[in-house]
Amino acid sequence: MFRNNASEGDLNRLFFLGLACLILAIQVFAQGSVETSRIRHIVDSAKREGKSQVSVPGDVVRHYAEAQSLEQVLRTQVPLLVQIDRKTSCLTKDESGIVTWYQVRVLEILNGTALPPFVSPDFEPAPPPELRSIPDDSILIHNTGGAVIIDGVKATMPEAPISLTVGEKYLLFVRFDETHTGEPTHLAHLSLGSAGAFSYSDQTDLFSAVSSNPDERLSSSLREKTNGSLTKLRTLLTK
Repeated sequence: MFRNNASEGDLNRLFFLGLACLILAIQVFAQGSVETSRIRHIVDSAKREGKSQVSVPGDVVRHYAEAQSLEQVLRTQVPLLVQIDRKTSCLTKDESGIVTWYQVRVLEILNGTALPPFVSPDFEPAPPPELRSIPDDSILIHNTGGAVIIDGVKATMPEAPISLTVGEKYLLFVRFDETHTGEPTHLAHLSLGSAGAFSYSDQTDLFSAVSSNPDERLSSSLREKTNGSLTKLRTLLTK
């Protein structure tokens, strides 16, 4: 009799343990589904309300690398004179966010280094199919946010750190993404945030901060050393 009661108790404990695990798994799956389809839920709600466009909350606040001085920045960033040739936005692989990709033609590498080779990324975000074959003198820069059309509804997420304009030229301080084995790729991002982006004019040979509120430390360092002249910056970096 005692042996049978003990067996029944063990079965009851196993049953409730299995039930608890099942409930937990359902909760985790439900949370993941909500996050994964967050943008589509927002779009579906907009469609039901007859809207043709909708705003999507941005990602969590990003913390960009600090730019203490030009010397410090050059240890991790590559200064490039570029022209923006193409811009496209798409959903992330899990459809929980939006990524904007820029096809960027590199006109000059100001510190004399070579561009990384074309390596298939083993990480996210990965570029969309139409940008996986680009000219040898080009790289891809990715931002969070952007605008995409989903089921006829334009979904817009604030782009960060800063939006760039197709056809315009910029002085950019970028950091190249690396594979899990540490191999550099042709994908890059503005790890300094808007502080690493400067508009450039061929006519004046001058560059100026794109953002109205950049990190003043890098801007001040550049003004002090170059007065905003690309020629002076080029000479400084190739000494």
